[in-house]
Amino acid sequence: MQRKITVILCADVVGYARLMAEDEEETLRRLVNYRKVFEDFVGQYNGRIFNTAGDAVLAEFRSSVDAVRAAIDIQETLRTRNYGYPQSRQMLFRIGITIGDVVERDGDLLGDAVNVAARLQGLAAPGGIWVSRTVHEQVAGKMSLHFRDLGAHPVKNIPQPVHVYAVMAGGAELEPAGAAPAKAAAGTRRAWSTAAVLATVVAIAAGGVAFWTMDHTADVTPPSDRPAAPLAAPAATAATSEGAVAGTFIAERVPFLREDNRNDIKDSYVPARDHKALAINRYGYGFAVAEPSEAVARDKALAACTSATNEACEIYAVGDTMVWPHPLPAMPPQPWLREVAGGGEPFDPDRVPFARASDRALIESFSERPLPRALAINDDGLIGMSWGGTGRLDPVRRSLEFCGDRAGVPCLLAAVDDRFAFPFPEGVEIEGLFRPESDMALSPAQRERVMAVYAGPDWRAVAVGAGDIGVTVGRGSQREATESAMAECRRTAPDCRILAINTFRVAARP
Repeated sequence: MQRKITVILCADVVGYARLMAEDEEETLRRLVNYRKVFEDFVGQYNGRIFNTAGDAVLAEFRSSVDAVRAAIDIQETLRTRNYGYPQSRQMLFRIGITIGDVVERDGDLLGDAVNVAARLQGLAAPGGIWVSRTVHEQVAGKMSLHFRDLGAHPVKNIPQPVHVYAVMAGGAELEPAGAAPAKAAAGTRRAWSTAAVLATVVAIAAGGVAFWTMDHTADVTPPSDRPAAPLAAPAATAATSEGAVAGTFIAERVPFLREDNRNDIKDSYVPARDHKALAINRYGYGFAVAEPSEAVARDKALAACTSATNEACEIYAVGDTMVWPHPLPAMPPQPWLREVAGGGEPFDPDRVPFARASDRALIESFSERPLPRALAINDDGLIGMSWGGTGRLDPVRRSLEFCGDRAGVPCLLAAVDDRFAFPFPEGVEIEGLFRPESDMALSPAQRERVMAVYAGPDWRAVAVGAGDIGVTVGRGSQREATESAMAECRRTAPDCRILAINTFRVAARP
């Protein structure tokens, strides 16, 4: 057995026995799905679940800040999942957090800290988070949160009363779904922790950059820079603007959302009966199902999404038809995440291509985000940043979607986790991103030729001369790729030069 000081989070379902008595199979299914939320966020914030007896979840963290962040994100995620259920069937968790001495035995933790966390969660309000004085002292001033001092409380089997604080999110104590009547019949996703939103908005206001960042799903572009998002829903039968999308609704294609968001929609919205509607914005989503009419479903979906995200939303789907009134984000061809020899160079904020000097603080903050994380950027320095989710590709896709939506053209995946996602060309000047479909140095026939093969593995290169080109992919080095492309081009064109290396348009250095 080993003793250590650690942060303990304890969570438990409110009224679990009643929920089981009313519908055992549905309650067990939802408990499994809700525990996945705990697994995602506990792992994202460097924690470990060490016990899941019955309906409880016990986790440990190295940091009080990480534990509180995880708890907030868990409660807000579960709160929005509960919107789709009547108040009597909502599965609410209480959470208690403390720090103290424990004994570790075969991976399980025992001791007073575990007992105190369990008592705190038993005292907390449904959907709420209570923390001990020690946790409050370690977190206060490090997060954009407020706490309500609840004083000392005697707790069972603990000799001294425990001084406790309730976590306040957005100026109010976390409360269960259904507290606002308009939300009771709809499903929504509140995708950002309050702390993350406040911190990022402040940074952006200072930097003046159009920036999307994802703790889960968020667009924190300055209000003056955001396109208007009218609440009026578009017609369901046709595209409503040039390039708009209309057709069969596919949950896996909804932009900006994490994969677990998409899975929620797939599990809850797709099989539901009409009348139903789904609304989204870059912060999250809301839906309504089994409503008396299409108009009611639209209104409730919009209200749920707007209420959850504090931003105007638009209808994405009505029934099983997608009616999103905008083009989907511009995305580069697959694969988005390529293998880089040696795993890629370590991430360095000073080497991010196309970055604006005013955005240095934002780019430097990338390394502080939880894993997995991804950073995308376009030629003009517009940034998409995302973290968390199911596997490495989840934040990769979202960062590219946020950047591509703003830029209107595909962006470069610049970094994943702690590494650059591309090899740096050497001995050349990077002019911008190489877009063969529109590069004016190529004729229409040459563009088609390049596009047909250039999605292959790195190293890749394109050489162009008077009347002909050379294209090569999958070489072992930059030198092999450029020499091969030049050799092919020079078969018919004497004045060849390298136009592109991998994803970059390049020029020879003077």
